Amino acid sequence: MLVRDLLHVDLLVTGVLVVLRLLGEDMLPSWCTHPVRAVVAFADGLLDAIPGSLVMTAPVLLAPGVRGFTDRAWGPAPARDQKVGGGTMVAIAEAVELPLSAAIIVSSVRADEADAREVDAALDAPAGEEVEPGRERPWRETDPRYAGRRSPG
Repeated sequence: MLVRDLLHVDLLVTGVLVVLRLLGEDMLPSWCTHPVRAVVAFADGLLDAIPGSLVMTAPVLLAPGVRGFTDRAWGPAPARDQKVGGGTMVAIAEAVELPLSAAIIVSSVRADEADAREVDAALDAPAGEEVEPGRERPWRETDPRYAGRRSPG
């Protein structure tokens, strides 16, 4: 009983740590962009749904000798009960995956909007001011032959 409860706590904490890392901006390496996070979240939801799908579509009872499961006189037949249990496992996996995917998509949209505002600010800045330290200005703005001219358009 204690070992089962500790296993449940361990699985819950592990799942929370995975979700927090996917949603955090500074917790992942730079190669883990928003599309990569979305693919990881989709794959996680798919992998979480596989056990339920296997239980739900099993052609035979997976636990035929378990006392109280196959020899009870109440409730649905064991085969029906197994299908309902597998469907419940899939539903729970998807109920966790869909909000996670939605949160990752919202985070991606917000990050894209912030990048667009940054680029717009850089493009709207006057030619003589430095927009960001360490960022190079276009050659046409730093070349003395073209410094006084305005670009067409």
